[in-house]
Amino acid sequence: MSGIDVTGTLLSQLDRNLPGGILIYRDDGEQTILYANPWLIRVFGCSSYEDFMKTTGGSFMHLVHPEDRSRVDKDIRDQISGSPEKLDFVNYRIVRKDGSLRRVEEFGHRVHELDGRTPLPSFPFPPL
Repeated sequence: MSGIDVTGTLLSQLDRNLPGGILIYRDDGEQTILYANPWLIRVFGCSSYEDFMKTTGGSFMHLVHPEDRSRVDKDIRDQISGSPEKLDFVNYRIVRKDGSLRRVEEFGHRVHELDGRTPLPSFPFPPL
């Protein structure tokens, strides 16, 4: 063991400086966004988490280009159901705050909340 405290400051630094995005959303009817890291917020051209939530409507599916939504939803569900590790990989377009489009590659991993209730997919977005 190195004796490094991996809580608090270190995790905060990692979160702010990762060369990619992290998005966590609840797999409920609305696909409610619970968290987005600063890198992802910047990719969307937003100035804050609140701005990001307003831009995306607070929903994972609303950050995906409308023409890609049904394919992305199907691909994620099909891949997760067929993967013992509950992993998925999809490529799609996002609509930024200014209306411009960007293509992202998403690697997802479904995890569950500690109380076992609602599935909680978390999706890191690699650098573009």
